[in-house]
Amino acid sequence: MTVFNLPDLGEGLPDAEVVKWLVAEGDAIREGESMVEMSTAKAVVEVPSPYTGRVVKLHGGPGDLINTGSPLVTFAVNGEVVEAEPEAAPEPEPEPEPEPEPEPEAAPEPEQEAKPAPDAPDAPASGAEEIFLLPDLGEGLPDAEIVQWLVAEGEAVTEGENMVEMSTAKAVLEVPAPFTGIVARLYGGPGDVIETGKPLIAIITDGRVPKKAAPKASRAETKAETGKEGGDAGAVVGELIVGSEVKSDISVFADGIKASPVVRATAKKLNMDLAAVAGSGADGQITVRDVRAAAEAGAGKAETPATSEAAPSTPQPVSGDIKIGPVARSLAAELGVDLAGVTPSGPRGAISKKDVIAAARALIAGNLESTAVSSAAAPATSISSKGVRAAPKVRAHARARGVDLSRVQASGPEGSVTIADVNAALQADFRIGSPAVPSGTYKRPQRAYEVSGEAEKLVGPRRVMANMMAKAAAEICHTPIFDEADISRWPEGADITVRIMRAVVAAAMVEPAINAWYDHEGPAKTVHGHVSLGMAVDSPRGLFVPVIKNLDSLSPAEMRSQLDRHRKAIGDATITARDMSGATITLSNFGMMAGKFAAPIISMPEVAIVGIGGLYDRLVMTDKTIENHRFMPVSLTFDHRAATGGEAARFLRGLLDDLELAG
Repeated sequence: MTVFNLPDLGEGLPDAEVVKWLVAEGDAIREGESMVEMSTAKAVVEVPSPYTGRVVKLHGGPGDLINTGSPLVTFAVNGEVVEAEPEAAPEPEPEPEPEPEPEPEAAPEPEQEAKPAPDAPDAPASGAEEIFLLPDLGEGLPDAEIVQWLVAEGEAVTEGENMVEMSTAKAVLEVPAPFTGIVARLYGGPGDVIETGKPLIAIITDGRVPKKAAPKASRAETKAETGKEGGDAGAVVGELIVGSEVKSDISVFADGIKASPVVRATAKKLNMDLAAVAGSGADGQITVRDVRAAAEAGAGKAETPATSEAAPSTPQPVSGDIKIGPVARSLAAELGVDLAGVTPSGPRGAISKKDVIAAARALIAGNLESTAVSSAAAPATSISSKGVRAAPKVRAHARARGVDLSRVQASGPEGSVTIADVNAALQADFRIGSPAVPSGTYKRPQRAYEVSGEAEKLVGPRRVMANMMAKAAAEICHTPIFDEADISRWPEGADITVRIMRAVVAAAMVEPAINAWYDHEGPAKTVHGHVSLGMAVDSPRGLFVPVIKNLDSLSPAEMRSQLDRHRKAIGDATITARDMSGATITLSNFGMMAGKFAAPIISMPEVAIVGIGGLYDRLVMTDKTIENHRFMPVSLTFDHRAATGGEAARFLRGLLDDLELAG
């Protein structure tokens, strides 16, 4: 017997109520067929059967509350004989009856399953299926969110091959497959939060494909069989439908060819052109057997285009919904690439980082000549960018902010300038003695990016930030204190950020109590003998806080080098969880964009966060005359549970004293 436990039907919902059973004990059922309506705190959903077989026992009736993870239905699958149950005590004789009953059930099944014959080695036998539990992806992180699966049920996977992107409180990470075999089951979908130590994926390690892989191959197949769409909305049950609305979509068929992701992956491995393969499945759908047969016959071989990385073929637009993970999406935003013009080559038609870079190269190559011409004809008041490798969106970003692209240090592919490079140049220009940029004729700024005007679910770093900030705001006794430093004695061209970093170290020496961690459960406080500074960095994907470890042992040049390395890693999505852990205090330099004073939220278990506002000039009366001085606004938010007002004031005084030094 196989017991199916109630999966999480929402975001951590503890239970669900049985509304109505759509099957009865003893009924035959096929995988994907709706078997029960369940009511949660969010909606009424239909839960489909995860198996093809016979219903043996229903665990509960209408109105009963079933806890998540508790038994919901017991099945007999793969020809199992249904034994009499205690409730069926009055009918002990019919015990032989279930044996003939599966026989008629088994007779039509070969006809209906003649198509997926290659999957005939049914569901995994005992010991053949390995379940991989989500490991701790950081320093004691309780959970991680699925960003996107890079594999599908029924696909072959090799040990070490990346199988899923997971978002933690620290970073977006790619988790490799722990085994070589066939993917039997994915425990969740994009947006689902998996607890550390809970099942993530099941893999058949002996190479057998579970029977459920064939009907689960794609949404197109499900629709062909049931007449309605369905898809994995994040739980083990497969399709979750609210009314008639599908919760999520996992397949995009832009080429009009009826083939599941598994079939497409097989064709790709065999270098087959699916357009030349005749489908023998329902409604002309192409099966794995069709692809293999065509490959053996030597027909339908795909032509390998003679392209190079330096000169990629012109990207064709992607029709329908665009499938892309946050890493590639962030890179596209940084490089100014329009996703509608990117040709996808990733799993199941997803756009990969490689695709984005190829599209960026094409954009840059096509823009160099035209940019040189337009720059030569531009009026004297315009910003020069002749010969600079940059996509149109990057140029627009720089133009709107008055940044001269010829003075920007490029870090993108083929020496191209990215949006992050422009932002870094803005900060570099935020130094003493920077020349003013002529404003020219007023022109309303363009919208920085397209907006839908509709509610969008927070995922990845943005979800983590929302949860952490809400928790911190509720639990920490935030107390702000403000002042300003007179930095008019700084030498021209001084690196503002490095001076601030140095000042934080100096303040921690003057008053160590603020460079600390607080544990409210103790309560206990750890005052650190080293300074590891968290640097709040804004990005299109949300807030990242890389940590510069042992800041007190670094030279100014090493501080700048470490910071630049972290910023580049955020830009190209290679930042790791280790790079964003261990901070003893955090710095938010929000003033490089706008704002003078603020009361930033502290990140637990830290005791304080320093905020730096925008520089401004003010007339100051001296003993002899009136002088124009430059000032830096400084904000300090500290946890009053862990530090006194006097300790916070002494730390702030130490910060100001170091900032006001001439060198």
